[in-house]
Amino acid sequence: MSNGWYRWLVMVLAGMLMVIRHLESGHDHIYRRGKRPDLPDRAAEWFYAQRAKPNGIPADALVRAKEYVRMHMAKSARFFRTTMPYWQQLGPGNIGGRVRTILVHPQKHRIIYLGAVAGGVWKSIDAGNNWQPLDDFLPNLTVCTLAMDPNDPNVIYAGTGEGYFNIDAVRGAGVFKSIDGGDHWRQLSATANAQFHYVNSLAHHPFCSDTLLAATRSGLWRTLDGGENWELVEVGGTSAVRALQVVYHRSNPDIAMATFGSFYGDGIYRSIDGGEHWEKVTDGLPSGHGRIVLASAPSQPDVWYASFTNTSDRTLQGLYKSTNAGQTWRLVNDGSTVDYLSYGNNGSSGQGWYDHAVTVAPDNPNEIWVGGIDVYRSTDGGETFHQITHWYGGFGYPYIHADQHVIVMVGANSDTLLVGNDGGIFRSINGGQTWHSLNNNLCITQFYHVASAPGENVIYGGTQDNGTLKYNGAGVIWSQIYGGDGGCTAVDFEDPNIIYTEYIYLDIKKSCNRGLSWTMATAGISSSERQSRALFIAPFIMDPSDSDVLYAGTYRLYRTINRANYWSAMSGDLTFGGSISAIAIAPTAQRTIYTGSSDGRVCKTSDEGTTWVDVSDGLPFGRYVTHLAVSPVDTSGVYATFSGYDTGEHIYFSNDGGQHWQNISSNLPDVPVNAIVVHPQKMGVLYVGTDIGVYESVDNGQTWTDANNGLAYVVVSDLRMHLNGGGNYQLVAATHGRGVFVTTSLAVPVELALFDAQCLDNRVKLVWQTESELNNACYDIQRRLIDSEFQTIGRVRGAGTSSIRQTYHFVDQWIAKPGVYYYRLKQIDMDGQYSYSHEITVNMQNVFRKFQFEPGYPNPFNESTTITYQLASEQYVNLSVYNMLGQKVSTIYSGYQHAGRHSLQWNAKGMPGGTYICRLSAGPFHQGQKLILLK
Repeated sequence: MSNGWYRWLVMVLAGMLMVIRHLESGHDHIYRRGKRPDLPDRAAEWFYAQRAKPNGIPADALVRAKEYVRMHMAKSARFFRTTMPYWQQLGPGNIGGRVRTILVHPQKHRIIYLGAVAGGVWKSIDAGNNWQPLDDFLPNLTVCTLAMDPNDPNVIYAGTGEGYFNIDAVRGAGVFKSIDGGDHWRQLSATANAQFHYVNSLAHHPFCSDTLLAATRSGLWRTLDGGENWELVEVGGTSAVRALQVVYHRSNPDIAMATFGSFYGDGIYRSIDGGEHWEKVTDGLPSGHGRIVLASAPSQPDVWYASFTNTSDRTLQGLYKSTNAGQTWRLVNDGSTVDYLSYGNNGSSGQGWYDHAVTVAPDNPNEIWVGGIDVYRSTDGGETFHQITHWYGGFGYPYIHADQHVIVMVGANSDTLLVGNDGGIFRSINGGQTWHSLNNNLCITQFYHVASAPGENVIYGGTQDNGTLKYNGAGVIWSQIYGGDGGCTAVDFEDPNIIYTEYIYLDIKKSCNRGLSWTMATAGISSSERQSRALFIAPFIMDPSDSDVLYAGTYRLYRTINRANYWSAMSGDLTFGGSISAIAIAPTAQRTIYTGSSDGRVCKTSDEGTTWVDVSDGLPFGRYVTHLAVSPVDTSGVYATFSGYDTGEHIYFSNDGGQHWQNISSNLPDVPVNAIVVHPQKMGVLYVGTDIGVYESVDNGQTWTDANNGLAYVVVSDLRMHLNGGGNYQLVAATHGRGVFVTTSLAVPVELALFDAQCLDNRVKLVWQTESELNNACYDIQRRLIDSEFQTIGRVRGAGTSSIRQTYHFVDQWIAKPGVYYYRLKQIDMDGQYSYSHEITVNMQNVFRKFQFEPGYPNPFNESTTITYQLASEQYVNLSVYNMLGQKVSTIYSGYQHAGRHSLQWNAKGMPGGTYICRLSAGPFHQGQKLILLK
């Protein structure tokens, strides 16, 4: 190659690189190579909107519902192995999810806590190599901030609710407190109200254990007694009741500062009396700004930095510095050179309202680390910044996930950093030169949808912020096969190489190689219609009878008959002005299709769309239809589920194709129902995914039981029946904050269809039925009173191995006193293994309502007989025996006895044969009976 040709080639390549670099620096770079921007505000609006109808989201709805489940709902009517949970965590353990807060133990740096916005509080005791969740209900609540008692690291506070934009799907329920290092949590009752829906920031007094400040959407609050009581101390400017951050001075806790405002300007407020009074700081600071983030220098506590967001485009308005603990400020960087809050750092557009983090190195007040889309560092007090990471590893920068929310320094310098972002938690141990993901079994990914390849252990799912993910059946390791926000997914059941997924607003993609490459698959559906009338996460499904056929919804229903090469509209407007939110195809009748909409309309066609009928009459008006399902054996059997709180109307069933509907919500908790599965082989067996887990019915919705054994009480956004590689049916639950769970198996040693109790005066009759039994030897019947242990009171032989429904009975005749009794069945296999049923409760408080003195048995008797009597209330009792001359010959009992049945024995050994009188005195009751002793 000649030198001239070589120089020409170098110049061309250099020019190409410059063009690419220019594109990378602007907003458009996000769309390169299939990578997509996250739209957290749109996601939150979509997630919130379906739940807000018709009563909004009550402040305590989730807490009330969880307590209702605990108090009133039985566990799922199955036996569970004591050594194995019903649900197994499937991951992803390597993808992560949004992390807004990280807390490091001040002495033991290997102990780390983090809060996930829909995954709860997690703890690592080995510097992030492994993680464990700390509560099964907190994952249902956005954990946005953590604080630790400076005098006792076992005392931790968690603030719930993410108030960084106007509305949020997973709302908080106040502040929770742990006194044992996070093992157990208690909701602080004073925060169980609307004032603490969104707790954005908690600041613990640096010296005093009982004093904290809380920045919430309703203002700034202070507690002086460890959270038992709170006082509102500042609300910000006029109508600006939005506190986003609060920070104590590190060495002088009389000084504290807080930020107000996000989508409108407010400012920084400062207190010099420990948080009791506050004044707005204006000296040197701008107006007309959005979100502000504060950080102070550990080595010089009077040095503070404040990063301001533009309200117009959410980029950097300016970085300001104070050297006198916030009294006055000066501008040190206006973002004109490097804008760390914008896409491509050039100030074109940004997300400073959403991802915005600032921290200062422990040993250098001029070393500042900031985060927006990526991470940047300054070593000259903020005057210049250098990019440290890139959201997909572009331009030679190391990769960490986009959207930085928190940066934490570990130790005495900035060598070790922890960063929380929309992809979980990342660590650098060499000052940011290299980074490693710490998403090791950190299962906090927010799923929207899940699909599977029949007969394989391969699962796909669309997620918030983390694209479309794929599971290959190995541990908890998943891979991302498409970027951005992932929506619905489908797998060709004839050819599992063919996969469909979507980006937002029905932007459907198709892969013919299991996700290695993708092509557009929206031909026939206009972009403008998708943008204007499709949901943020819009439904599309595959026909269960023909994998060439798929259906998708905007406000009209579209169909493709050639594997998404082209789509055609097959309806007019099937909504009341909203968008299609659910689609179902009858498995046994391809021509029968149902649609549901975001505003409560359900429509049906029985002729492949030639004619449509509205079948909404009898359904909740205007409510969001989350899911539709058709019976696998009966085209006329259809189910519709609904979102919303405090309605009692979440699941409806029609047995005549939608002409008439029956509410089968029954005893379900009153929370949104997001998905329903009809068992393909067992009539009347249903499963639903709700905002607090999964529930099961074996009687077509007449009663529901809690099926969350091993599954957190988290939002279950999608639920599917999966035929795995072993040929067994399994449920797959996609959660919005805890990843994906799968049932270990639906084949259990004994499948219990019914377990019930009936009071027969002072006895209890137990009845249970089984659908199938495997290797079953017997049942031990066990009973306990409240606050006591279970005792075995009887045994019934089992059916061995059977696929025929079996019915069993047992009568408990030994109820001795009033009370609330609990029963369970201990099922024992032929090989000695055992498992337990759920418990049922029988209230026997009022059964002993009268005095009874029963005949002695036996009578006549030889040497001994048993005297039985019943007391209606606690009484002083005297039970004595007299001969026929009226002389007392024996006192069997004298003293107080509880209400209930009592049986005492009279041993007449040594007494002459003949007739005796046994006399019972109990309060106002006196009664005698003849006893005949034979000799």
